[in-house]
Amino acid sequence: MKLVKKIVCQKHGGAILILCMIFILILSPLAVSMATFSSTNAQLASNQRKVNGAFASAESGLEVMRYWLSHVTIPSSTPSSNYLLKIADIFQNDLAANDISNISLSYDGSTITLPSVMLASAGDMSFEASVRQLDDNTLQMDVTGKNNKITRTIRVNYNIGSHRHHAFDYGIATKGPLHMQGNVDISGLNDSTEADVY
Repeated sequence: MKLVKKIVCQKHGGAILILCMIFILILSPLAVSMATFSSTNAQLASNQRKVNGAFASAESGLEVMRYWLSHVTIPSSTPSSNYLLKIADIFQNDLAANDISNISLSYDGSTITLPSVMLASAGDMSFEASVRQLDDNTLQMDVTGKNNKITRTIRVNYNIGSHRHHAFDYGIATKGPLHMQGNVDISGLNDSTEADVY
């Protein structure tokens, strides 16, 4: 009786071993493909993070440039051919007056260029910018953000316009007193400031 049981167990043991081998052969490629899939997802996430970092660097550079260009006022006597030279001078003077040494500026006669400006202490995120004049009334600015080897560029056009004094924002101007009697209501045609009295 014991001998028969041993033979039956040996028969089942061999079958179980063969079944295990079959399952290993089936599941091994599945495990390899899952490992490859998760590795690919990790690489995609890393690439997306770098792309977003480059775009964020470009946006940061755009805000920096917009801030410094907002201080620029060109005298009306300046000929349009000298606009970029005047902007470069004002920009350089502002940087020097505020003791900013990490932003350097160069002007080659047709383009104002800011070489790489570091945004992170590790040095992997930076931006560079260039400003050129398209015509008498339009400036074109390209800001390129970098994160490691990935770059993203934002292009913005600025219109050069005349600056008028706020004294002309009023709808009614008078040198002497203005007397309004009764139920007087002054309203602006396009904007509420047109109804102001100066």
